[in-house]
Amino acid sequence: MAFAASALGCGGGSTPTARDPSEAAAAMPLRPLPVSEADFAERTYQLLLDGEPSAERQNLLAGVVRRQLERAQARFTHGSDAAGLRALLGAFLLVRGGEFHPDLVAGSEKALWSGAREVSRLGHEGYAVALYSLLRRQLAEGPARAEVEEHLAAIEEFSRATRRGGPLEAASSEARVALQRALLEPTEEALTSARERLVAWVRGALEANSGEQALRSEFDQDETYEAYRALRGGTFALVALYLRHGDASGALTALQQAELERLFPPELAEQLERAADDRDADAWLQIFRLFESAAESGSS
Repeated sequence: MAFAASALGCGGGSTPTARDPSEAAAAMPLRPLPVSEADFAERTYQLLLDGEPSAERQNLLAGVVRRQLERAQARFTHGSDAAGLRALLGAFLLVRGGEFHPDLVAGSEKALWSGAREVSRLGHEGYAVALYSLLRRQLAEGPARAEVEEHLAAIEEFSRATRRGGPLEAASSEARVALQRALLEPTEEALTSARERLVAWVRGALEANSGEQALRSEFDQDETYEAYRALRGGTFALVALYLRHGDASGALTALQQAELERLFPPELAEQLERAADDRDADAWLQIFRLFESAAESGSS
């Protein structure tokens, strides 16, 4: 998933979603499985071992996520902000598409506040939007919720005020923020926004690249560089958005509906098909290695 962020500098038919949205599971009442510090590792391993949607998984997920958020807040309380943030991000990365339930984070407002302030301090707009959005869902009308809404409005205003350059630079910035948000916030709204902005970025690069106009200024050079980055890494970021949810099939569908398959390496597309059709463990390993190689070449 690191390449998805690095690629951004940090259609018709049915809409692809991360895995089966499992709306029924997300709507049912949760019965979180009690998870103590002593059995946290074992329960987390159990969660990672079987990703099939079920009521049992949902209840186990709720117990593990709540425990991890408690661990995150303990680190924030002791002044270990970096460790607290890592723990908090880890909690949400356990949640796949269609699994988010408001009660997953019930009682975790302090951890969300601490995390939102820390990512804001670090300048991670997308993560800040994700955490403040999750926090807003937990708060009743009142001063605390109003403060959260003020933070979200301030982030939007800051992003608008600092956006410079041409249309491709703007599209890149919007895609980066949306992708950050979607990697952390496991909601359909966040996923759809990230997909649409990534596709717009890459399509804008294709249109700019087809113009073949001579460079006339530094502005043109910046836009050309943005087009190069989009064409080189945009489809990787789009696929990574779905792989974050273990959804190889959704990644392929997103590429096909956006008509961007030709920009994606055939050998990686083949591994995605194997992972989607056969649930082939070796295919997932090859996908990891190919993404790792792409990330290394992108940073060199």
